[in-house]
Amino acid sequence: MQNPATLARPYAKAILQLARRDDAFAQWSQMLGLVAAVAADPRVQRLAGDPRLSGRRVEAIFLAVVGEQLTAQAKQLLRVLAENKRLPLLPDIRSAFERLRAEEEGLLEVRITSAFPLEADAIEALSERMQTRFGRRVRPHVHVDASLIGGVKIEAGDHVIDASVLHALDALTTLIDCREE
Repeated sequence: MQNPATLARPYAKAILQLARRDDAFAQWSQMLGLVAAVAADPRVQRLAGDPRLSGRRVEAIFLAVVGEQLTAQAKQLLRVLAENKRLPLLPDIRSAFERLRAEEEGLLEVRITSAFPLEADAIEALSERMQTRFGRRVRPHVHVDASLIGGVKIEAGDHVIDASVLHALDALTTLIDCREE
């Protein structure tokens, strides 16, 4: 079976073209956020995966929940996804669309994970360094994960900078294990 991100990419690219043509990036982001949240619900996942229900029936159920908030193009997208049993891809389609949108707008989505809450000036300093490094405006998304023990982990596209204490301990453990063999 193909990777969901691989399957989602063509849909996201097509939506990006529509959003670009209609200057509707924000509208598509909002609609995709909504349908992705509904598609991620376990009850909807069970319905979408039920072989007894036709694509049309699943589409009708889905539209009963969100249809009033969607454009005709978004409803058509749901129809295509339902007919091809691909509604579960909606969260991946949304993620891919948001990455493409950020690229289109010259933004780099950066995930900063810290062992402790970061002050605004620390976030700003990290963002400026990432902007200098990658030559693009940065949109930071900050998360706290106490399991890092200390330090930060930064993910920017395919780049990962792991300056956490947990990572250092893992590296040290690997080094010790190699020496014992």
